[in-house]
Amino acid sequence: MNRFRKVAPAAVLVAVAVICFRAPAARAQVLQQVPADALVVVKFNKLKATSDKWAQMAQKLGVAEGQQGLSDPLGAFKQNAKITNGMDDAGDAAMFVPNLPMQAGARGQQQPPMVLLLPVTDYQAFIANFQDAKTEGGVSTVRFGTNPMDSYVVNWGKYAAISTTRDALAKKPEGIQPQGISAKELNDKDVCAYVNMKAARAKILPALAQARTTAAQQFEQAIQQQQRGAGAGAGADPDAAPGAGAAPANNAAAMRMMPLARAGINRVFDVVQQVVTDADAATYGFSVGDDGLKSTMLADFTQGSPSAQRVAQLKGTNESLVGSLPAAKYIFVAGGLGDPKVGTEMLNNFLAPIEAEAAKLGAEGQAITTYTNSLKAWAGASRGSQVGWVAPTGALGQEAIFQFVSVVTGDAQKLQQAQQQMLSSQQALMDAFSPAGGGMQVKTNYTPNAKTIDGVALSQFQRTFTTPEVQRATPQQMQMQQMMTFMYGPNGVSGYTGAVGNDKLIVASGVSDQVLQQLITAAKGGQGGFEQAAEVQSVKQQLPQNRLAVGYLSLDTLVTTAANYARMFGMPVNLQLPQNLPPIGGAVSTEGGAVRADGYIPAQLVQSLVASVQQMQAQMRGGGGGGGGQQPGGPGGL
Repeated sequence: MNRFRKVAPAAVLVAVAVICFRAPAARAQVLQQVPADALVVVKFNKLKATSDKWAQMAQKLGVAEGQQGLSDPLGAFKQNAKITNGMDDAGDAAMFVPNLPMQAGARGQQQPPMVLLLPVTDYQAFIANFQDAKTEGGVSTVRFGTNPMDSYVVNWGKYAAISTTRDALAKKPEGIQPQGISAKELNDKDVCAYVNMKAARAKILPALAQARTTAAQQFEQAIQQQQRGAGAGAGADPDAAPGAGAAPANNAAAMRMMPLARAGINRVFDVVQQVVTDADAATYGFSVGDDGLKSTMLADFTQGSPSAQRVAQLKGTNESLVGSLPAAKYIFVAGGLGDPKVGTEMLNNFLAPIEAEAAKLGAEGQAITTYTNSLKAWAGASRGSQVGWVAPTGALGQEAIFQFVSVVTGDAQKLQQAQQQMLSSQQALMDAFSPAGGGMQVKTNYTPNAKTIDGVALSQFQRTFTTPEVQRATPQQMQMQQMMTFMYGPNGVSGYTGAVGNDKLIVASGVSDQVLQQLITAAKGGQGGFEQAAEVQSVKQQLPQNRLAVGYLSLDTLVTTAANYARMFGMPVNLQLPQNLPPIGGAVSTEGGAVRADGYIPAQLVQSLVASVQQMQAQMRGGGGGGGGQQPGGPGGL
């Protein structure tokens, strides 16, 4: 007995150690069945445990009743696939796209081959699930689930590998080995998609080259069609011959701008190509917890590559990135850091070919040069910006739907000068690429020192959208004019900007003087109230604390605002939501050589939205509901 007492604790410790050290290896087994050159892998971790978590969340949200796919995801899959025996419900599963040519699908369309890896406890019992299965040379031919085509199954390790093409199963893989943060994401998330850029770039780069050529051609064709329409459109002289007047001259000017446009298109594709060339992997994964859904999207770059070097220059912060915005009812709030040196370097590199083409145009290219110079001046003076979309409360057409407030930190005087140059050069740019008649005309005006509030001199900017005379305007143009009025108010895009001290520039569009006053007060104090709210703090804690940028979407405010406008049109939308629901949160940050974007959707938000919609539907079915009056939880002002 004494000997047993001495041995038992040691045996327990050994058993625990074996379990702890074997668990990661067991979870990695599924990746050992994936070819090293697979293009895409989607991994499902711990099938039963993950299925139970998602089922519990669906139950909590009130959407599981009568939906087996939500109340028991794993059970629903096994039922649809007609799998009863032999499957290991506790194991990991995966799907992958092998590096093989496209194949013909059930309807004849070309599609990539796929392989499904399911964990098994007894492979022969697993094959016995499929009636009329035929096995030859270790390959079984079955009808899997509802697929009308033959599927092929082989045994790889403790997995059944299933595909609709034999070629994908011809050789047992040597295993894929993701590294660093990508491997961590595959291991930690409930479901994670992994793009093996080392193999995929050989297919992506030729497709990018084709898309580059196509994009330039389509842009040129669009400009030509726009100019032809202007020559014979609603704004043309009715007594002139088709295409006569200013349109041909404007068309020629627009076509002279095409090399410039091509340079811009090429620079966009250059950036994408650089990212594809430098990336080792890209992932997107998500997991469900007790309080919400977390997701992460990342790009992991090769050490020492240009993209990795650029990432290394980006430094985040754990301080608030939206702390200078006033307390308000917002639909959306975002903030980010700016590094004058990095921002200027990136813009100089991106804009160089565009500026070279602009210089060839002489006087016609001056607007481009002015605009790009002002962009670089802005980047060189900015250390960060914050913006909020204030929830509107007024009637459509009388108050803008899009009401924005913003605070930019940095050299306020240089920022204001750069902003004025950008606004003034925008009009010349639009004139160069827009037809002389027929379409909607956009005009930009800038009035320095238009008003003063709380000692801050504010300049006004205004952008108006006008159609041709009513008797010449088409119904589509009139409808567009009405939509612009709904979105931006009767005065078009109109707002104010001004320096608050030496280090802040405020910008506001579509808001009242009261909102301007509160924006100035918050900017002066540097302490806004949005992120201090408990419901926002609860979301902030779920995101990486060292961040380059952050954003919050108040989905309840957006939905309630839309419902209020629907009632203005007489629609019986009687939607009521609790007050102070947490927003959807997102953050951009860096980790090692990777850039990551994390998101968080609170369960409380979704639960309340689902319950409110179900209640509204029940009222409508019972004859209840109806318009009129702002409901509790509706959008409020500042």
